[in-house]
Amino acid sequence: MQLLFSKMVFFSISAAARLGIADHLPATPRNLEDLARDTATHAPSLYRVLRLLVSIGVFAEGQARHFALNPVGELLQSSHPRSMRDMAIMFSDPWQSDSYQYMTGSIRTGTDGTTLAYGKHAFELFHDIPGQAHNFHRAMTSFSGAAAAAILDVADFSGFSRIADCGGGHGLLLSRILAKFPGLHGVVFDLPEVVSGAPSAGYFAATENRATFEGGSIFERVPEGCDACIMKHIVHDWDAGSCRRILNSHARTARKIRTPNRPRLPLRNAGA
Repeated sequence: MQLLFSKMVFFSISAAARLGIADHLPATPRNLEDLARDTATHAPSLYRVLRLLVSIGVFAEGQARHFALNPVGELLQSSHPRSMRDMAIMFSDPWQSDSYQYMTGSIRTGTDGTTLAYGKHAFELFHDIPGQAHNFHRAMTSFSGAAAAAILDVADFSGFSRIADCGGGHGLLLSRILAKFPGLHGVVFDLPEVVSGAPSAGYFAATENRATFEGGSIFERVPEGCDACIMKHIVHDWDAGSCRRILNSHARTARKIRTPNRPRLPLRNAGA
C-alpha cells in the first residue's frame, strides 16, 4: 500500500514546488496561517499536505501548525544552487502524467507513452504545448546546474580548442565549462526552436565572445570545426536504433576532423 499510495507523495511534492512553499519557509518554524496567506492557499488543505511531506522528510515541523525548511526541503527553493523545483514542476505537467497512464500499452507495443497519448514524440509535442515546453527546458537547465560541478570536478577540457554541446538546450553546462577553461571555445547545438532561447538565457555573459549557437538535429549532423562533442542525458530518450543514428552522426563528423594526436577527454579522478 505504501508503494501504491506513493503517487500522493509525488503530487504533493510537485504541488509544493508549484506553489513556491519552500521559498516562503525559513529555517525556523513558521506559522501555517501566515504561510497559507503568503502562498494564497487554503490553510487546512496546506496543513494536510505539509504533514504528509514532513512524514517523509521533505520539510520539518516545529510546534503545532508551524513548519520550517530542512536540507531536503531546501532543494525546492528557487534560488538553491542545486534546486529541484523546476524538475518537480515538470514531472507533473500533463504531458508527463498523461504519458505514464499508457505504461501498459508501452510495454506491450514498445511505443513510448507520449506517442501513445498524443500521437507524437515529446520533442514534436512541445510545439503544441509551449508552456509545458518552457517548464521542460527550465527543468533541464536546473538539472545541468546540479551536474556541472560534478562534471567539472573530474573532466579536463583543456586539451581541446572548440567543443560542441549537442542537445545542449540553453547552454548552462557549456557556459560553466567555458568559464573554467578560458582557452576554450564552444557551440550550443540543439533544435532551432530550443537553441533560439540560449543567447537570452544569460549564461554566457562572461564568455559570449567564445560561444556560438547553432540549430539542427543530432540525428542528421553535429557542428563541424569542433575537436570534441559532448552529450549529457540525451541518448536515454531514444530506442537503440535512434541512438545509433545519433552516434553515427557524431562519427561522420569525427572522421572529418580526426588528427593523429587528437586528445581523449581525461578524467582526473578514476573512481568518478
